[in-house]
Amino acid sequence: MPKHIVRLIVLVVVLLALALIAKWYFTADSFYRYGHYRANSVPEIAAQEPVFQTPRYCQSCHAERHAQWSANSHKTVICEVCHDAAQGHPQNGKLPIPSDPVKR
Repeated sequence: MPKHIVRLIVLVVVLLALALIAKWYFTADSFYRYGHYRANSVPEIAAQEPVFQTPRYCQSCHAERHAQWSANSHKTVICEVCHDAAQGHPQNGKLPIPSDPVKR
């Protein structure tokens, strides 16, 4: 067998071995436990505070706007899709509800 073919085969085998070692080294221990994701991420995500609320959350402060919204075709669109997440509103001082960009 020619030398350049032998070198090429050795190079491919070495690269394959390095790839397998890197996969083993960089893969988290809980990966593949429940599927193709890191199993430890499930409790981490479940422990997070919800960011998006429902339109009922906005209704207490924005009753008039909520009445207009629920009577029109936008009732299928949640407020936070356009107006930012309501997490911490109004306690954080940031008002995520901007003035209506569409004037009718």
